[in-house]
Amino acid sequence: MAKMRDAQHPIVLFHHQKQELWKTIGWILVAGSGLGIFNLGLGLGHLTATPSFRFIFLFDALRAGLFEEILFRVLLYAFCIEVTGGTELNRVQSFFCLVSMIMPHVLIHFSGTIDIGSLIVMTLAFGLPFALLQWKVNLTSAIGAHALVDFIRFLVFGA
Repeated sequence: MAKMRDAQHPIVLFHHQKQELWKTIGWILVAGSGLGIFNLGLGLGHLTATPSFRFIFLFDALRAGLFEEILFRVLLYAFCIEVTGGTELNRVQSFFCLVSMIMPHVLIHFSGTIDIGSLIVMTLAFGLPFALLQWKVNLTSAIGAHALVDFIRFLVFGA
């Protein structure tokens, strides 16, 4: 059985060194804030801003970040590693692995018809950055950035 730690892009929860902790926090703040502001820009044309704070917003954001990053990215990445037998992925395999980590997550955010433009924006602006954070930094950075994006949206538009 293939092991994720031996994979080409091992996904780790976090690194134990203090410098890596600050790097993770930085990625959460930069990626989460940047994508959160971008997300607000996308929503302003369709939703009414009703800024407010409720503690449930924090928990909802954390729940979405944890659940979606683990289920739609880690689990599907582990499946890719298992299918390839843990061998080093070539460019085509890496591309399809990323697609499998991104598309199911993006597609759950659509109800009914899917606008191709929105699908492309969601994939490139949100799916790809979160998947790359897991590959290049760690799982905590992806969960934190995802939760921050949702938290910003909840603060401005409500739940």
